Amino acid sequence: MDLSTGEKVELDIYEPHHTLVGEIAEEQRGGYFSFVRGAGVEGYKLGAESVTVKVPQKAVPIEAKFFCQSCRKLLSNYSGHVLIDLKDTENPVVYEIVPSTFSIRCYDICIKELDEEEKYEIYILGTLEK
Repeated sequence: MDLSTGEKVELDIYEPHHTLVGEIAEEQRGGYFSFVRGAGVEGYKLGAESVTVKVPQKAVPIEAKFFCQSCRKLLSNYSGHVLIDLKDTENPVVYEIVPSTFSIRCYDICIKELDEEEKYEIYILGTLEK
């Protein structure tokens, strides 16, 4: 999510469940990639369960008018772009986009800085066992 514009980008590398919103299908055929472009973010599929995303490094502060009061409070310590896990919409988890390695549910995330492009590269590997 771009905190200066409120624009969000959604990324899925697992097939969604046919009836349960926000859940993944029990059977995965592989090769699924859904990416909604926006917020200056570029996404590329690398393999059956891996994706790379490039995000601008801009550190523009949050623009409060794009967010409700509770979201402003949740995002107040961040600027630029963030990753947000919205599986539990009552308790979203925010991840700062800085060089690091961590996991979000069934995804391993590795973020590195691309100085020459003034972007962060986010490598996402699905870890769901087939």
